[in-house]
Amino acid sequence: MFALRSHRKEQAERRLLCAAAWLDNDLVVDRGDGGAVIAASLSAGFARIADRVGLGDVRLHDLRHGFAVALLRAGVNVKVVAEALGHSRASFTLDTYMHVLPGMGGQVAAAIETAFAATSAATRPSEQPLVTGSFFAYTLSDLLKQ
Repeated sequence: MFALRSHRKEQAERRLLCAAAWLDNDLVVDRGDGGAVIAASLSAGFARIADRVGLGDVRLHDLRHGFAVALLRAGVNVKVVAEALGHSRASFTLDTYMHVLPGMGGQVAAAIETAFAATSAATRPSEQPLVTGSFFAYTLSDLLKQ
């Protein structure tokens, strides 16, 4: 937070210096006069810095993915992560990052099993075959374990 506050202060000083020439676009990262930085320039600058510090082929966008993965692995609610990333739907965030969180599938299966445990044994849907045929018959429990 200190870095962001410091940057905001520097930006405010530049705004005063530019006076009427300041382009008020409400950007966090600007080109010095409030105008938008060309994405390719920002990416190229980041690539030079990444190479200089030994990160190799890490792209600026990879930092975004790393941020999301770190939050999800830390147990931050997917809705909160989606909002932090600017995703309009948490389902998009789950679709994008589920592959890096294999343990979450087991958590979902356990939650569903717990919910079904509350139903009576006679009408328990997880024990009724969902898919049947000459070669297979799977219950909900079987499908969730895969």
